[in-house]
Amino acid sequence: MRNYAKGGFSLEGEREDGFSFQNLVFNEVRKEAEKNGGDVHFWRTKNGAEVDLVIETGNKAIPIEVKWSALKKPAPPRSLRSFIERYIPEKAFVINRELEEEIKLGKTDLYFKTVYSLLNGGSQAPING
Repeated sequence: MRNYAKGGFSLEGEREDGFSFQNLVFNEVRKEAEKNGGDVHFWRTKNGAEVDLVIETGNKAIPIEVKWSALKKPAPPRSLRSFIERYIPEKAFVINRELEEEIKLGKTDLYFKTVYSLLNGGSQAPING
C-alpha cells in the first residue's frame, strides 16, 4: 500500500529507504519483545546522542542500532558506544543490510546482524538467547 501511494515499486536495493528499513526492524523487534514480556523504547541524551531501539526486560536493556547503509566492517556508531559505556549491557546489536560479525566492546558482546537474520529468528537475534 505504501509503495503504491508513493508510486515507488523499485527493488529494495535500488531505492534509498532507510525509514522503511528502520520501521521493519522496529515492528519485528517490538513483536518479539512483547511475546517475551519486554518493552521497546529509544534512548536519547540531552546532547542528542541516540540509540534507535532499546529492549527492556526486567532489569536488562539491549540496545539496537539500525543502519540502512551497507556496512563493511564492525565499527559501532558513537551513540551506541556511549550507551554501552554508560550501561554495560550483556549484548548489543547493529541491524544492517550486509554485515554479519561479532565483536567485544568492553564487557558487551556486540553483534552486527543482517535484517534477514532478524526476520529468520537466528540464535543471536536480539530477543533470543
